[in-house]
Amino acid sequence: MYTEEDVTILAAYEVYQFTHDVSDFIDTLLLIEKVQYFKNESKYFEDISNFNDYVETQLKIIFTLKKYLKAETRAILEKIIRSGDTTVLQIHNDYKKNKDNRNKNDLIHKLVNFAEENAESEVLELERFINKLSCEEL
Repeated sequence: MYTEEDVTILAAYEVYQFTHDVSDFIDTLLLIEKVQYFKNESKYFEDISNFNDYVETQLKIIFTLKKYLKAETRAILEKIIRSGDTTVLQIHNDYKKNKDNRNKNDLIHKLVNFAEENAESEVLELERFINKLSCEEL
């Protein structure tokens, strides 16, 4: 966009030259990027709609099974779903495909395991982040 002499980019740069506020300049550039993303690509609106459908479908699955899942597990799964992950939908689709051997306990067990694995990886990421912060303070 800068090479195309986009007026919004040039205006943001001029403001930056005046204020020397780097964080405001970066925020403005990110906002311009978001606007351009949605302005120029109408196909992305369809992607957003599909994303919302996937999220809604998966949340319905979790809601349907809520009496079998602990609140903590549901919260983890909901967070994963809202991040754009479709694994819950895949697990549920595998369950539905297997008509002859359909076992709700297996479905619940897979969802719980998936939630626990993600919770563990979040803890590890948080520990790495804390360690990184600790090292930077030294």
